[in-house]
Amino acid sequence: MAPASGDLKKRATSGQLTDAERASAWRVFLGASTDINYKKLKDDALPDAASISSDSDPLSGLLDDAKNNDGWARFHANVENREEIRTDLERLVVDGFPESHFKDPQRQTLMLDVLTVWAARNSLGYRQGMHELLAVLCEVLEQEKREGFNNFAQSGAVSDGPFHESDAYVLFDALMAHQASLFATDLGADAPVLKLCRRFQTESSQLLSLGNGFNSVEPQLYGLRWCRLLFSREIACPALLQLWDGLFALCHAHQKELSVVTEKCCTALICAAAPNLRGGAKEQIALEILMRYKNHVAPAVPRLLDISERLVDGRGLPPVRTAPAPQRPQVVHTHGAAPVKPPRARVPAGPPPGSSTSTTFVKPTPARAPPPAPPPQPQTIDRAALLSSPKAPSQPSVLPSSRLLRAVAVLRGSAVTEETRRQAALAQIEDVAAELRRRRL
Repeated sequence: MAPASGDLKKRATSGQLTDAERASAWRVFLGASTDINYKKLKDDALPDAASISSDSDPLSGLLDDAKNNDGWARFHANVENREEIRTDLERLVVDGFPESHFKDPQRQTLMLDVLTVWAARNSLGYRQGMHELLAVLCEVLEQEKREGFNNFAQSGAVSDGPFHESDAYVLFDALMAHQASLFATDLGADAPVLKLCRRFQTESSQLLSLGNGFNSVEPQLYGLRWCRLLFSREIACPALLQLWDGLFALCHAHQKELSVVTEKCCTALICAAAPNLRGGAKEQIALEILMRYKNHVAPAVPRLLDISERLVDGRGLPPVRTAPAPQRPQVVHTHGAAPVKPPRARVPAGPPPGSSTSTTFVKPTPARAPPPAPPPQPQTIDRAALLSSPKAPSQPSVLPSSRLLRAVAVLRGSAVTEETRRQAALAQIEDVAAELRRRRL
């Protein structure tokens, strides 16, 4: 398979692949073989009982009989496989499609044959979840056919049906060349998928410092599904198709195993969920977020692919995006003068409600200065009230001067009957009154 161009990789990682070209691009990215004779593989993997020698016992497959034993053994094994696959297909639902879409009998029959043939040719056999991967591939092939393209159909393949069965097998076989090891369960704690889960959780914890709640979650509880099904339950179609565009393109462009790109994409998904996981989230809350990811997080696919590629090529996480700070008005500094702030924008007054005239700008009338205060009038002093009252007037409230206090003391003295002292006291009171008038009190 020829290498993909840089433009194809760029468009795949930026969500620009069309429905007409997606299937062909995936074949290139995954290195799908072009010389598979699916018809022969199907005949070998699905032997019909009538094609086996009629003089043999149908139960001979259960015995150690060399004659026709292999044919009957394969026949019985495929019967068991088909029942398990058929049960899974009857319950198949892919987020983003109507529930009845993959319940169509013709689609189910084509997918049943593809999965049975692949399981018969590989020692791993069929594992639950493989049917969900095949469903996405079949949808891409249907899109290609609806657009009028068929660039990869095998010779002699039957074109009836929503997609070519042979194309579906070739594309599924190319994908499972990367994914099959993640479905292996016979290695215990050393299984590749468990190692992958531990690696991306450790990396996420080191990069993001998410706390004990996240670190306490067993990564395989959610990571097995993420890795094996390539996030088909975390992101709905059509966004899932764009995510697979980018994952397959990065795998091809960087010459990495798909599992390496998947591992980095797991870290990218945790980066998108970091705001929900931080803040002392407990283990149960963190597990709920990770197990039901799409109910809590809606990441942008281009952002996930950008983070994934940065982690694949060693550049690390992109800089944190922050909201721009609000702009403050600039202050103009002049030499030897106080800072001058720019004038505030003047908002013109609008027309009155219901008016059909256009808005006019009216020059505001400057405020008039208040009229000058009238000159103070001479104030008449009631000497009798002043002499008889022991308290100073309450209005206006002023501090009496020392001369006024002395005058009051003189008037209250025992010698107030003397004419000379009375005249002196009155003169002092007149002086005080004049002072009050000057102070406008």
